[in-house]
Amino acid sequence: MNEKMPVHVVEKKIPYIDKEGNYHKPETPNGYKFELLVLDMIHLLDNCLSFEVVRNHEFAPIKNKTGVDSVESAQALFEGKWRRALRIKKRHIFYMIKNVVFDIGNVLVDFRWRELMKNLNLSKEAQDRFETSVFGSCWWHDLDHGTIDEKDAVIRLREDNIEFREAFDLVWENRDKLVKPYDYAVSWIDSLKRTGDIMCICCLIIPEIYLHYMPM
Repeated sequence: MNEKMPVHVVEKKIPYIDKEGNYHKPETPNGYKFELLVLDMIHLLDNCLSFEVVRNHEFAPIKNKTGVDSVESAQALFEGKWRRALRIKKRHIFYMIKNVVFDIGNVLVDFRWRELMKNLNLSKEAQDRFETSVFGSCWWHDLDHGTIDEKDAVIRLREDNIEFREAFDLVWENRDKLVKPYDYAVSWIDSLKRTGDIMCICCLIIPEIYLHYMPM
């Protein structure tokens, strides 16, 4: 595509770790996110058909743990939709949810690599090293985005941490403990399964870890 897309700047609250190793979760924006929006491509199309729907009937995103666009808000929308479905069903019109799509990381499970390293009694030096050379590395980023095979990523990570290879192998052997499901997650998935809905889980990084806790 030769057309130049406009860049949209969004202020974000980005958690960070200071040079003393303290974790901070800012209450005000401290960084920027640069986005390209698919809507900006509409004018490039030869033809385009748009239609309007009731947002609360058709769209229930899950992007955050709590608050707006969270599990709680989506669940409230689901409940409202089922109440409407029951009313419509009485008039012999079946209006049902067929597909549920959501991200798994930080929505259904908590990614707890810091806790894992502490529980494995890794040295402070190894923990500080792995924060950037493993969990903050380009290989982990590519693994998270599905652009590198897990086997290749492990080879690269072991090479980059040769002086801490034993500690890295210990972490990797316990990678099933990298995530922990939130209290609501398992029962929520189970209730959705009982409805017969088709569930799509967006999970690129080490899927067997997540599916161990979220059996589909």
